[in-house]
Order: sequence, then structure tokens, then C-alpha cells
Amino acid sequence: MACNDAAQSLLMVGLTPAFSLVNYPTPFPTDVQVSVYKPDGSEYLLSKFFNGTALDDAVASNENLLEECLPIDDCWMVGVSILDPSEYTVSFGGVTIEDAKGPFPLIQSVYDEYVYDYGVSFASVGEGACTKTCADDESLLELELFSGGGVGGQTWTVQDANGSNSLGDFYRGDDLLYLSSECISLGNSCSEVILAINGNAPQNAPFKFSSSYKVSLDGQLVSESDSYTFASVPIGSCDGVMPCPSDQVQFDFFFFDPNDPDVAIPLTWSAPGVVEGFSFPPSDVAPPIHTMACLSPDVASCFEFTLALDDGSDYNGFVRYQLRLGDTIYRDTYHSFEATNPSETTLLGTACQDSTSTYCDESNAVFEVNFATADVSPVQAEPIYFWLSPEYNRFESVLSSSEYFSDFYVPNQQYSVVQCVPNTITDCYNFYIGDDDGVESNGLGLINDEYTLKLDGDLVTAEGTLETEYNDTLVTPVGCSDNSSAAVFFSTSTIALSFSTCVWLVIATAESFVF
Repeated sequence: MACNDAAQSLLMVGLTPAFSLVNYPTPFPTDVQVSVYKPDGSEYLLSKFFNGTALDDAVASNENLLEECLPIDDCWMVGVSILDPSEYTVSFGGVTIEDAKGPFPLIQSVYDEYVYDYGVSFASVGEGACTKTCADDESLLELELFSGGGVGGQTWTVQDANGSNSLGDFYRGDDLLYLSSECISLGNSCSEVILAINGNAPQNAPFKFSSSYKVSLDGQLVSESDSYTFASVPIGSCDGVMPCPSDQVQFDFFFFDPNDPDVAIPLTWSAPGVVEGFSFPPSDVAPPIHTMACLSPDVASCFEFTLALDDGSDYNGFVRYQLRLGDTIYRDTYHSFEATNPSETTLLGTACQDSTSTYCDESNAVFEVNFATADVSPVQAEPIYFWLSPEYNRFESVLSSSEYFSDFYVPNQQYSVVQCVPNTITDCYNFYIGDDDGVESNGLGLINDEYTLKLDGDLVTAEGTLETEYNDTLVTPVGCSDNSSAAVFFSTSTIALSFSTCVWLVIATAESFVF
């Protein structure tokens, strides 16, 4: 095939001798997809699929999978899924592209099973807009974003020290790599790149996806992650500005409105006595939003954060936000705001049991869940659901993990939930968790080393027994005889509980229960 237009060159994607169907399961796990699109997502040129038979035929006939004439002066991304980069070649204008990016993890559902060991790789072709030259007083900011397996896209913006947004974009495109190159004037000031994903997990099903980013400045990698929901990357002269000094605790509030960006958000946030709250910026400011404050250890020991609709507002919609204190995430969720549900309040801190008169009245106690996730691949991460309920009705929850963490738990991350719970319940309380097989295969192994449960700061432990009545989960009666302290140990995790009254604590994976 030849291109008749002098302004075009021939793109070819073909298999190499390294490819063989014997390297893959039978039947072939899923179709190979070849995609051609603009790196900023502005144009999707084509997408072709090839099953195992088509690949075998291409090998037998020594034919390319794809031949397409593309404009030379444009920049294009070529994505190839499932195949290892050694099993195919990409050439443009007769020149083989050697610097493919990836593979990035690609999650496929095949015959009700999840396959983890396949990916998608990308090559840039064309001469226009693939590289950019900046003026002497400018810096080249480069972003590389990948959304895999149902994330629903990513959004980013550059925000200066005054809170003004100079650049930004919202990219929808699962299993595609997004690239952006922008010339930016930083001077001697500090700016930050704020990133967020747009995705929400099905509540009653296992959910895995990958989301990654790389941020580079003038060709030097500044920050990268292969698993995140929100991120802030300082660029420029940020020493002493962010992060906070070592003798202070950093508080971070991230916000993203995945709805119509042209509609103003009638929400106000506040953290009384900690940082001054404010109404959200006008609608012409690009999402996402990040606000931080450096707190003294005393102030950071316990405080509350409230996100609320403006008085009299008829707004009805959902937003996504995250709250961090130090290295711990206290909330990372979508929340639907409407007239009947106008606000949401979160307790943050490690000493809220010392502030019960301020945040919990006499009929409540301070309940805490604290755990860290293991340093595993994000595609191995499963949702972990836990809830707190009275002994007489395990479905009458007074605390639910889904209220705090909507999607998934980022690997190698500390999490905490602090909530006021009724202390007027009597009788037993129990702890629930998936059985041995469930802990290993359903994802509870994501919890690293130990996690603790406290009531008013007290910590206790006890052993658990298997109850097949509840879908093969471990059910542990704790303190039923005298409401005394007890403890729970299971596998490599330590689960500690203490109550002045009796409730059930339930922790399970998506496969263990359907709520």
C-alpha cells in the first residue's frame, strides 16, 4: 500500500516472529485492539479488533494487521492491547518506532474471571505536536495519564499559589494513554499540578482498575504513580511552601465535580477552628480543586470537616472529594447532595476520644477503624467492605465503609474512619470477616500487617470461628458475657476492638456479601 498524498505517510502495525498463539490460553483470551487517536483525545481515528484466528491468518499470510495513511504534520498515538511489545512492530513512513510506552495493565473480564497479565502499549507517530519547543523563560510541562478498566477518564489542572488555574483538561478514554505538552511560565513561584480520576465502583461486584500518571518538567520526571484517585504535584520554587514543615501536620482537601463544568456548584466547606472555609470558585475555574493547610499537632489531634449545600439551594448532584491528614486518607468518596441530604461531616485526627464533649454527645462514643494497605499491584486490589451494626440486626448499620471509600483502596496507603456511634446498644457485638480462602483470593490480603478498631480510644482482641451460615465468613462474638475487653487475631492481620456497649463489626469482600 502506498499513500498518494504527499502530506501523508503510511502507518503499519504488524506481527513479529516472536508472536505465537501457543503463548496464550485457549481460547484466545480476548480480541487484540489496535487504536489510532490524537494524544489529547481530541480525535479518535480508528479502532480495529483481531481475534486469535485473525492473528493466526496474519502470520500465515505475512500480512500487516493495519495499514493506514496519516497526515505527517499531526501527532498520533497507536495503541496495541494484549500483545507484548516484542510481538509486534509499529512503523511510520518506513521508520520503525522503537520507544513504545508501556505496557500498562489492562483488566479484562473473560468468562467471569479476571485476567491480570495483559497490557496495552502505545507509540507516538507523526511530526506535528508530538514535541514542543518552549521560549527561554518558559518550562515544558509534560503529562502522561493512563486510565484502565473502567476509570472513566482523568482530569488535571495547574494551580498557582494564589489558587488561580492556568491550564487544565478533562480526558475521557479508558484503556488509552493521554499525553499533554504545555509551555508554562513559573518564574520564582510555586505551582502545583492537581490530578483526579473519574470513576465509581459497582457496589456489589469485584472491581479492579488501574490509573497512572507521570509529570515531567523540562524533561525531568517530577512525580509518578501507578495507582491514585487524587494527587498534587508541586512544580517550581516550592521549598517551604509545600509540603508542610516537619513540625506541622498537612491537611489536604481535594474536590472534583464530574458533572457539567458550566454549572456553578452551590457548596461550601468548613473546618471550624482549623482553616477558613470558603464557597467554591466560579464555574469558569477548571476542576479539580486542592486546598491545603499546615496545622500544629494540637490542632490536628481532632477536628471536623463539613461539606454542605448553600442555604436554600435546589442543587441535586454528586461530587467526588478526598480528605487527608498527614499520610492518612479519612474520606475518598462520591457524595450525592440534595435538599434531603444537604451536608456531610467527617471527623479527622488520632485523639478524637479526648474531644467527645465537642464532637459526640453523651449518647455516642468515638469509633475508629485504622488500617494500611499492602504494597501490591493496583490490579490486585479488591474492594473491602466493612460495617458496624447492632447484634440484633446485622443489616442495620451505623457505619459503612461505602460512605467513606467509594472506589478502591490505593496500595501502600494508610486509611482511617472516625465516627460517633450510639453507645446505648446492649447485648453482644461480633466481628465478621471472609474465611481463609476469601481472605487470600477475595482481596482482604490487601490489608497490610495489622488494622485496629477502637471505641473511645480503647483497644482489645479475641479469636474468631467460621460460620458457614453467613457465606463462609468468620464470625467472632466479642465480650458477650460481661462486655469486657477482648481481641481478634486473623492471619497476618490484627483486629482490635473495644466497646463499652455491644455491636457487630463486619468486614468482608464484595464476593462475601451482597448488601
